[in-house]
Amino acid sequence: MQAKKDIGLTNAINISQNYSVIRSLLENNRTIAINGLKTLSQDFKKYTNYRKNY
Repeated sequence: MQAKKDIGLTNAINISQNYSVIRSLLENNRTIAINGLKTLSQDFKKYTNYRKNY
């Protein structure tokens, strides 16, 4: 269970430092974050064992 918490925290840190997320907040433009996080999600799927559980 601790490993899952650690992974969740690591993911949250990565997302908070993501250029698209920061830019979207500065520009008050939600679309920038959505598009940037789509790419991040695709990279997780491509380069890790990440899988959706739903």
